[in-house]
Amino acid sequence: MRTNRLTLRLTFTALLLLLVLKLRGHPQLLAPLAGVILSILLYAELAMRRQLGKGKPLVTLDSESIASPRFQGKSQRVDWGEIDQVTVRMRRGGAFLELQLKPDAGTAGSGILPWSQPCAGRVALPLAAFDNADRERLLDAIHCRLDATGQMPVVARIRTNQFAAERQFAEKLHALSPRPWMTRALIAANVVIWLLSLRSGGGIAQTPASTLFALGGNAASAVQQGEWWRLLSAIFLHASLMHVTMNMLGLYTAGVTVERIYGARAYLLIYLASGLLGSALSLHFAAQHVVSVGASGAVFGVTGAMLVAVGKNREQIPETLSKRLIVQLAVFIAYALLQGFSRQGIDNAAHIGGLIGGSALAWLLPARLDMSRYQRTAAVSLLAGLALGTLSIAALAMLAPKAALDQRAALASEDHMKHGLLEFVRILKSVQADEQALRAGTLSTKAIAERERNQYIPALRQIDTELSGVKLRPGDPRQPLVADITRGTELMIEAMSLDAANDSGNRQPKPADQAHLASLRAQLREIGEQIRQETAEIRKRARR
Repeated sequence: MRTNRLTLRLTFTALLLLLVLKLRGHPQLLAPLAGVILSILLYAELAMRRQLGKGKPLVTLDSESIASPRFQGKSQRVDWGEIDQVTVRMRRGGAFLELQLKPDAGTAGSGILPWSQPCAGRVALPLAAFDNADRERLLDAIHCRLDATGQMPVVARIRTNQFAAERQFAEKLHALSPRPWMTRALIAANVVIWLLSLRSGGGIAQTPASTLFALGGNAASAVQQGEWWRLLSAIFLHASLMHVTMNMLGLYTAGVTVERIYGARAYLLIYLASGLLGSALSLHFAAQHVVSVGASGAVFGVTGAMLVAVGKNREQIPETLSKRLIVQLAVFIAYALLQGFSRQGIDNAAHIGGLIGGSALAWLLPARLDMSRYQRTAAVSLLAGLALGTLSIAALAMLAPKAALDQRAALASEDHMKHGLLEFVRILKSVQADEQALRAGTLSTKAIAERERNQYIPALRQIDTELSGVKLRPGDPRQPLVADITRGTELMIEAMSLDAANDSGNRQPKPADQAHLASLRAQLREIGEQIRQETAEIRKRARR
């Protein structure tokens, strides 16, 4: 029960962290939604406490029967003589202890909820409220009671204590690598590099693409210009706190087991080769247009290696554990890949490349579950895996199509675009302030004309020059914004450059064409409104 409660609390803590990051722009929603999550956690805690039955035992065994208030069936007590077989089954609701009754037994249970109850002739006990140690002791106690009846060989009635077998297997794995230092070192390297990236312009919630590129993010154009090191550096970079947290949780979950099964050197090869193969495959897809970063390709490779290791060495792993792990890992991989295909901003090519690389190496490399075979073949297999990984990565990278976008030029264009937008807004506000000062009588028309000639027009021409060099990829949603800012600068330059004629009765200059000036100002107001709407839409998309 203590383990289940800890798992529950960790899960809800992760949900709260995710909520804080997702709603950073909507603080008014954070408090009520956090309250809902905490209420659900409190309800789940109370439900677990109720399962303990206020201190009463969940299962009672005596010389005649086994009883439990948690039995799913019509009876809460079953005599030992009625039991034909005892099994443990895994369902969607968790582990269940099932008592197969003899055909002539009077106790049976279909229950109220048919989809969660055992078939007729069986009684089931949900084991969710029991820790693994309690489950193991419960099966041992049932084993002893059935053995004491002396009616038939125990092996016919009860399978091997799977919880004991799983504990022994876990102890064997732990003995192979008591301290999985390579996994910890890789996690530390990723976290330290992310922290260092914060000092170079990175962000907790989101790091700009220009910063990721400067730090070594994967981009097809840069790699094809000779910067091959980006394939490696990209797998140690992350775009946000959530990005690095989720990847490191995944790495720790699968990495500890893979390191123990294959050893530190082979595990490092699996990690690096999977990440590099993911980066190489990304050159054909996502890295053609965006800066790709993250250890997810390597994590998928480690996860694929764990799946292959379990499937390949099933005779060395407890049957129930191997089946459960295969199903869980397969479901996780399928779900993660589907999420990658259905959501934007996820480099699924890197995931697939890493998954293929990790799975292939895990199939080639020997596991340490059979130490005699491992010692005979480890060195040769490691060299073969290194050669295969190197050739595959190099071939995949060199066969990538020519980059559709020069990321370095595109990012420079983005800088020009941002600077141009800020300068345009600044000048627009200055012009509006000048008009207010003119109406208030604190600034003359002549002074405004001098500002326009000496300050605003040169600055607007500089903006026009910067925007003319902006090159965005086809379909970029910011293209209309750039076009409107460019048109706005042209209109402002034209309005400020109108010939002025001196009124014979007034020393202040007046525009030569009032109607044309009014038309230009009307167009500027319209474009200004369009720019505000387009800017708001771009910010809204960035928060999604």
